[in-house]
Amino acid sequence: MRAFAFCSLFVLAIPAMADEKSDAEFKALTGKWEIVKSELGGMDITDHLKAMKFEIMAGGKYVAELGKEKDEGSFTLNLAKKPKEMDIKATGGPGKDKLIRAIYKLDGDDMVICYELGGDGERPTK
Repeated sequence: MRAFAFCSLFVLAIPAMADEKSDAEFKALTGKWEIVKSELGGMDITDHLKAMKFEIMAGGKYVAELGKEKDEGSFTLNLAKKPKEMDIKATGGPGKDKLIRAIYKLDGDDMVICYELGGDGERPTK
């Protein structure tokens, strides 16, 4: 498990490089993740989420299961932003049809995702 010609050629090369970076990032995110730390409203809720099964699949799809609750959906990435951005769209579960604007950091086998749950939908900045 892993631990949660000048102008015309230049224009054509940028999307190709961006796609390659994006593909590599999606590949690095793909797999089963273990929750090692979780906070909500400044309170540690790690013990509550320790049993969560969280998997990111190819193509920006995810599934999270905790007991009988199942959340699934998809996400997109914006690697050009600092910090990197993730837009999460649930297609099932308690967050169905909601857009969650997040920031994230991937460092080897460690990933940190920050988002505001139940707020005004603004993306965190740090």
